[in-house]
Amino acid sequence: LSAAATLVPGMTAQILTASPSQTVVAVQFDAETTADRMNSLTDGAQATDGYGMILAIAGHGTPTAQLLHYELGDVIRGAALDEADVAVFPEDLVIIGEPAIWHDLRIVAVNYRPVMRDESGDVRAVTSLRVEVTTSGGSVNEQNDPTSFSHAFYPLYQSVVENLDELYPTLSIRPPGRMLVVIPTVRY
Repeated sequence: LSAAATLVPGMTAQILTASPSQTVVAVQFDAETTADRMNSLTDGAQATDGYGMILAIAGHGTPTAQLLHYELGDVIRGAALDEADVAVFPEDLVIIGEPAIWHDLRIVAVNYRPVMRDESGDVRAVTSLRVEVTTSGGSVNEQNDPTSFSHAFYPLYQSVVENLDELYPTLSIRPPGRMLVVIPTVRY
């Protein structure tokens, strides 16, 4: 169980459980910040921009996201939202990308829609989500799970991958590479 981290203003996330094939994330949204942001969107801006995270996943399999729980807050009035940005069904609240390889890790982007249309047609702020990301079957961009991390890449992973420490708390970090260069010396 990790400490809650603020990923963007108005959104915090906490890794509840993590293994290479399954990660459960609890996401909290500040309804007032969400409403302000939705009311200030400019043309072409998506409501989901910035509301997401990068997760490390198993080296093999297709990542899928399942919404385990959600809560809606107040109605957002006056926001000119593109309908594509508003979730109509609960499963639309989570958007999972294609898996990618980042040196030692296989990762996936998970984005969240912070607004949803309720049964009466009103747009409401989402206040919390609990999402399970699992990896199973076959997929693209597969690789073996890491056995150690690159000395150069590890600080980057720590700053971007939200479930890194929960997944791989004991993986070693490879020391930086070394090279011995032997050249003849010429005396003049």
